[in-house]
Amino acid sequence: MEEITKEKLNKTTKKYVALILMGTIGMGSIFSVGAFSRRVHVKVDDMEKTSLTVSNDTDKILDQMDIRIFDGDVVDRREDQDIRISIKRACRVSVSKGDEKVSFVKAVETVGEAIKESGISVDENDEVNYPLNEKVFSGMNIEIHEIKRIKVFVDGQQREYTVPAGLSVNEALNYLGINISSNDLINVDISSDIYEGMEININRVEIREVVKKEEIPFKTVYKTTHLLDGKGSQVSSTGKKGEKEVVVKETVVDGVVKESEEISSKVITEPVDEVILKGTDEPGEKESSSESLAAFSGTSHVLYGSATAYTAPSGARTSQGNIPIEGVTIAVNPNKIPYGSRIVVTDLNNNVICTGIAQDTGSALMSNHAVVDIFKGSGSDCRNFGRKKVKVTFYPQN
Repeated sequence: MEEITKEKLNKTTKKYVALILMGTIGMGSIFSVGAFSRRVHVKVDDMEKTSLTVSNDTDKILDQMDIRIFDGDVVDRREDQDIRISIKRACRVSVSKGDEKVSFVKAVETVGEAIKESGISVDENDEVNYPLNEKVFSGMNIEIHEIKRIKVFVDGQQREYTVPAGLSVNEALNYLGINISSNDLINVDISSDIYEGMEININRVEIREVVKKEEIPFKTVYKTTHLLDGKGSQVSSTGKKGEKEVVVKETVVDGVVKESEEISSKVITEPVDEVILKGTDEPGEKESSSESLAAFSGTSHVLYGSATAYTAPSGARTSQGNIPIEGVTIAVNPNKIPYGSRIVVTDLNNNVICTGIAQDTGSALMSNHAVVDIFKGSGSDCRNFGRKKVKVTFYPQN
């Protein structure tokens, strides 16, 4: 019985001892890992990653952090209390200048570094299509051009530009975004090559059509008449200017009209001639009826009725716009005697009372209270004339 109890006690004691040993080993392992692990900082692809590692091998550290390295990448490692790793990615870059071109896959950061790596030289007359401090990217094409300095005077401004060498004038203007039309004037041949210090003057030329309205001057027509004294003259009808619409082609150079050419015109209002009567007879000379009638020609018409006289203030105009003239102006009913008709007024014995031209009208005439109303220079002359029974012979204008 005692032997059985001792055996159980030995087994229990062994079990506890084993557990204590296992715990001691585990604590030792944990202490060992903590004592030998280090912090790692990795800069790559514009970011920074941080981790803990017990490895000192760079490849294993990067593999542990799931960071891949490619051909051409540059890995730089520095250590203090921590491990610090920076990775420059390799980029496929080409650098060209004229016929020379170099392509490579290397870890360069800026355009300036890429050009230096290519071995292609850049001087003060060269221009690069990217800023030298710009960061490179895979597939970047860096172009170096020899430049020429030119001056361009256009649209009222003169500016100095730099353009790639080897361009024609037309290509250089397109490169600068300066548009030219086929009408513009340029001081150089646009197909010629540019050169250092070249000056290009561009005059903008516009061809346009302008519609204008212009006056048409009236003509002055002189007519002789025995109705006035030979030494006198009177305006029978005043002239009126006409108007026409003119289409003009203008050549405008830098905003200034240099040439103007009329290409079409259309009359809107016809001008009216001014008619001036000049006398041919001596003052006081009288005509017989037959002489008066002989002075006119054409088809005649005859009316019988009353004749009256009227006057008008200075500056007045007839219904036709004429200045009334004594011895010339006679008012009529234009429905019976057309305006412009030449008139001979006689008494019923065929003696000439007066001659004149149908230039005016009035209410008495339109209501048929008189056949003619003869213009006089004063009211007393009108009263002296009174009302007469007359024969009116008139000759309409042809």
